[in-house]
Amino acid sequence: MHARPLSIGLNCALGAQEMRSHIEELSQIAACYTSAYPNAGLPNAMGEYDEQTGTNSAFYRRMGGKWLGNIVGGCCGTTP
Repeated sequence: MHARPLSIGLNCALGAQEMRSHIEELSQIAACYTSAYPNAGLPNAMGEYDEQTGTNSAFYRRMGGKWLGNIVGGCCGTTP
């Protein structure tokens, strides 16, 4: 807190579903904005991402409904 961050959050490394519990906990204890930039799941054996865009959009709707995140986006494997 001595650095007075604008936000704290997670990006990449985890898909939306795997990230949810971590973002939920951060949003409850952080004294600043929280952010989430999930990728499209973990890469498969071919290095591609299997999650569909609907997975992330549902994640963002749930976050907004509970006001868990203030800044959201997408990382590896996500599409507009």
